[in-house]
Amino acid sequence: MGWLEDIIGKIMNVIAETVRKFTAYSMVLFFVGTIYGFYLDKIAAFTQVDKNILIFVPVVLAILAYYVTEIAILLFILLLGLIVGVFL
Repeated sequence: MGWLEDIIGKIMNVIAETVRKFTAYSMVLFFVGTIYGFYLDKIAAFTQVDKNILIFVPVVLAILAYYVTEIAILLFILLLGLIVGVFL
């Protein structure tokens, strides 16, 4: 039974780590979404673009990041800088 307990323990650790990462990622997305929503009117006024169009910007960026690794890395660095900038 020792080897079975080891396997079950490893599976539980992987599940726990995945849940932690998913929760942290979800909270970061919630944080960024809150900031984006808060500034949506200001961004729309500054760029003179309808704010309904700006709602689709994150979706378009997500699709691009899914298919293009370089864009995903750039967005990750920008979002990380935004989070660090807000907390410092």
